Amino acid sequence: MSGHARIKFVADAAATFDLAICYDHADVRARPAFLNSIPPQVPVINRRLKDIRKSTVQKAFSHCFGYALEVDPLSYAGPIVCKSEANYAHDGRVLVGPLSSDDTREDCVYQKLINSEINENEVMDHRVVITGSVIPLVYLKYRPKASRFASSNNWVEMVETSEVFSDSEQKQIMAFAQHVGLDYGEIDVMRDCRDERIYIVDITGTPGVVPKDLRPDHVDCALERMAWGLRFRLIERLLQGKSSWSYPFLMS
Repeated sequence: MSGHARIKFVADAAATFDLAICYDHADVRARPAFLNSIPPQVPVINRRLKDIRKSTVQKAFSHCFGYALEVDPLSYAGPIVCKSEANYAHDGRVLVGPLSSDDTREDCVYQKLINSEINENEVMDHRVVITGSVIPLVYLKYRPKASRFASSNNWVEMVETSEVFSDSEQKQIMAFAQHVGLDYGEIDVMRDCRDERIYIVDITGTPGVVPKDLRPDHVDCALERMAWGLRFRLIERLLQGKSSWSYPFLMS
């Protein structure tokens, strides 16, 4: 995507650069020592994104949307999703509440089961791309219902944001991104077919390029959309129109 966005990367973090990005896979991000050496006038993308644990995402979602994803497993009657706090675990389990205290774990979160089924065999999730002040595209990820918590998909397609989210929903998603400090990254959103509400279940500030299962005829368009959003709706605004610049990725 760097070629599409006309970005020059600097391999040496001690070199001169105009912009930096925090690219850290940790759930709770420590402040890299290198950040202290960055001049105050140099913008740092995702500087404020410090905690992507599922409990933090739940609280931010409730704050921005006005309704909750999490449930009290000791009192909630119905299907409950139990997940590890940590990201990338893909270990979700469906339990039936209410649960006893012996059946709960402190290192897990408990959420309502979102019914995102599109037919009797498949579920569909939204992967929302955030580049500064816009959502340039949304991926629709289709997978078997029997493996709804897995990372593999049957297939993925790219759609216009307005095809799947209303204007008010887009504003809420962007408010959420601003609240958690996500300048550039991706958000997992599910729509419950029972109440038609959307729920944010995960975020990442270290996205890949495009999903590996994306339709081949959608790849180039997705790269162009992301590059446009990254350059013209995030980087150019941060740099106030500089015509030539570069930036490094700050690794933890």
